[in-house]
Amino acid sequence: MNDSWHLALVAFAAMITPGPNNVLVTEAAATRTLLATVAVMAAVVGGSMVMLAITQMGVSSVLAASPALHLGLKLVSAALLVGLGLAMMLRSSVTSDFDHENPVGPLAVLGLQFVNPKGWALMLAIGALDVPTGRAILIVGSISLACLCLWAMAGAALGRLLIDARRKRYFGVTMGVLLAVSAPLVLI
Repeated sequence: MNDSWHLALVAFAAMITPGPNNVLVTEAAATRTLLATVAVMAAVVGGSMVMLAITQMGVSSVLAASPALHLGLKLVSAALLVGLGLAMMLRSSVTSDFDHENPVGPLAVLGLQFVNPKGWALMLAIGALDVPTGRAILIVGSISLACLCLWAMAGAALGRLLIDARRKRYFGVTMGVLLAVSAPLVLI
């Protein structure tokens, strides 16, 4: 049971801190519909759960043993973050109709999960703990969803300030820049 508490603390620390997933959820909650926000959140949680299941099956040893694969994940993740950030900036600078034009959708967010080095590092750390797979999935999924809900609430609160198109554009471009600027951080 002690490892379950360690798992919960590690998962909370990793998932509440700012990162690409939280930026995407905040932006969705601030500028899009509730359904779009829920779809982004589902992609984050779903991808994380699949990654956790994969690491629990022992595939994590391949990732841990291959520096080239690890570097490849970092490079793909950085490129995807830049691409998502640019798409967010372009969409924000071209239109204020955020609810209908959504190039940074759930499939792109889902894809990001599988090349996110922070996500894989978290899943490898979880794999080192003595927590049964079902319990690990329940703990990590619950904490991930709770943290994303907090970021979504912050985004929804920000969305109330974005009542005119100009503010929405500035916000969208700023969030896109933050996402793109975070790309080099995954290479560290």
